[in-house]
Amino acid sequence: MYGSRKPIRIRQSVQASKTIALLVLLIPLLLILPPILRTQERGVASLANTDPSLLDAIIRGEKPVAYAIISPDRMQYLPPPLKAWRFGDKLILKYRMDIALLRRVSKHAYYISMPRPFTIIDPIGLLRRATAEELMNDLERAKEYHTDIKRSFHRASDRWGGKGVTVCVIDSGIDYLHPDLRDSVRVLVSLRVYGNGHPLIWIKGVNGTLEDAWVYEQGINNTYGVFAWMDKFGHGTHVSGIIAGSGVASRGEVLGIAPNVILVVIKAFGDNGTASMDTILEALDWVQRHMADFNITIVNMSFGAYVPSNGKDPVSVACDELAELGLILFASAGNNYIFPFTISSPASAHKVIAVGAVNPYTCKIPSWTACGPTNDGRMKPDFICAGVWVLSTKPVTVKSYIEEAIPEAVRDNYYMWLSGTSMACPIAVGLCAEWVEYYYYVYHEVPSWRKAYSLLTSNIKRLNPFFKDFISGEGIPYGPGG
Repeated sequence: MYGSRKPIRIRQSVQASKTIALLVLLIPLLLILPPILRTQERGVASLANTDPSLLDAIIRGEKPVAYAIISPDRMQYLPPPLKAWRFGDKLILKYRMDIALLRRVSKHAYYISMPRPFTIIDPIGLLRRATAEELMNDLERAKEYHTDIKRSFHRASDRWGGKGVTVCVIDSGIDYLHPDLRDSVRVLVSLRVYGNGHPLIWIKGVNGTLEDAWVYEQGINNTYGVFAWMDKFGHGTHVSGIIAGSGVASRGEVLGIAPNVILVVIKAFGDNGTASMDTILEALDWVQRHMADFNITIVNMSFGAYVPSNGKDPVSVACDELAELGLILFASAGNNYIFPFTISSPASAHKVIAVGAVNPYTCKIPSWTACGPTNDGRMKPDFICAGVWVLSTKPVTVKSYIEEAIPEAVRDNYYMWLSGTSMACPIAVGLCAEWVEYYYYVYHEVPSWRKAYSLLTSNIKRLNPFFKDFISGEGIPYGPGG
């Protein structure tokens, strides 16, 4: 009998010990749970929607500039911002932030982030890196090829040239007097020179001829030391020629992917190839306000902010909202080397088509093109296009910074070779313009960005035959019928 009771007392003792231990754990939880619930009811945010670098700056005692993304109906709960932009269903508010304001704003914001400097993704930075030797060897190969490879490599269509399609190029301006570009340029917009608080605009045929624009612009430069629209940097002219170059100066030898498109060119970048986040937001806001006025369909953004992105930064969010309004937006993936999480903003946006680079002379992916995934795990880039020594237009009215920096890449008075995902992006834009014209001819409507993405994937060379990957994306796109 005694032997049968002893195990029972042991089990009871163990059970009591477990109960006591559980109470020890539960009592503190029960004490702190109601305050937590009351705090959540009062809307005190956890700051999980805040850029960690912003928190670090505030902890260090700084009062940094920050951008909050909110729904318009939450504005009534917040103080007036330094500046505000509205894109679709999102408001972007600029504040000088301290901890008290951060706590208040974070209750209502989707995300709060620090400003990021945006730079043109140019080949000069590449030439200063370890990839210089690789690129210079490829330049010799490009010169041996002599003629323009981009159209044959991507099987650009001879029938569909982007007729009736308007492309907006946000860049360093354009040499609108270049023989290959003057017929394509319709609107020039300056975010470097303002008139009465508004971007300075020249509409061909409304304000005068392009020659009149140059006379007017020289007067501005003589007074203020800055060109309103002319491309002193050299990047925007090259990008625009890849899309829309007519080949006049080369008798058709160097031709854009979609030579029949109309160009609206926004000069957002200075002569040093940089722009602030405010300037990029102003450029996108201008596009939003005037997309219907000028029938803008596609936007080319051969620039980026060199920070890992989850697509929640203000520029990415603005681009996503513009895509929902009907625009098709493309951005350079970046020249950040093939390391994970190097996709730049706004290529990291959910609804922006990100373009990486491939070498058209070898069909190999260069070591410097950025790759995904994005910080939140999405597969980018979306496509890869020719990005190694692409032949296109250079400024002829002024001598550009890029031409002075790498004279060995100049072919003649009208053209030069450049490398980077900056060059790959407008190739994808030109192919998209061909597909948009084709789609409108067949279905009598302009495709959405989702449909445009689908059209680009309908005729493609897949480097990965099984699925989209974070280096080559969907693959190398071709034109309709190519």
